[in-house]
Amino acid sequence: MTREQIAEILESVAGKTITPAAALEQLALLPFTCSGINIDFHRELRTLIPEAVYARDKSTEQIALIASEFIRRKSNLIITRLSAEKMENLKQDKNLINLQYDTDAGMAYCIFSPYPERKKKLGIVSAGTSDYKIVKEAGLTARLLGLQTAEFHDCGIAGLQRVLGILPELKDCFCIIAAAGMEGALPAVLSGLTGRLIIGVPSSAGYGAHFSGLAPLLAVINACAPTVVGVNIDNGFGAACAAASIAGAFS
Repeated sequence: MTREQIAEILESVAGKTITPAAALEQLALLPFTCSGINIDFHRELRTLIPEAVYARDKSTEQIALIASEFIRRKSNLIITRLSAEKMENLKQDKNLINLQYDTDAGMAYCIFSPYPERKKKLGIVSAGTSDYKIVKEAGLTARLLGLQTAEFHDCGIAGLQRVLGILPELKDCFCIIAAAGMEGALPAVLSGLTGRLIIGVPSSAGYGAHFSGLAPLLAVINACAPTVVGVNIDNGFGAACAAASIAGAFS
């Protein structure tokens, strides 16, 4: 969309030939390009969820370019799967001094317009310590989106007493994210014990026939418990966004 087209929309609002709401819908579809990288600065305007930059397969230079453009526009920014090494390199860029980093979650963020805090609490449970980073990614994302969180680590069903021990606290949660590798049974078990909506996150932690997360992924989508839904393997970020949407954070 060109500047002339934007001016035409604004003139139409001024002339009362279209409503401000109709103009907002048109402006929400604005595409942006930055040095050959298509950056969706208006993702949050359309969906109320800021665009997340997946850093694992991007160079430090690409991440710095994208992040600096978000910060220059004072747009909320979340970067996932960012290594400590890449973050150290990003710190050298004076345009990124406002970028904060969480080592446990492997995430960087810069929030200019915080989401309103909500009283609803999200439970986040890992089956084993190998799933730790999934829980931390989901937890930080949820808090950035305004939710309260309660995290529980190493509560797999191989020692069912660990699950039973946290049930009273889980029943105070409106929704539970459950990260599990191996056979991936934890989400279905939690559904049967709590009656809450469970967002299953299959973990890539496991041996051979686990197929790097495929086995627990199939367990999640084949769960007989009716309140289990799932996201992709290791996707703590997506699980937290789904939970925030359920909580009404984007309404």
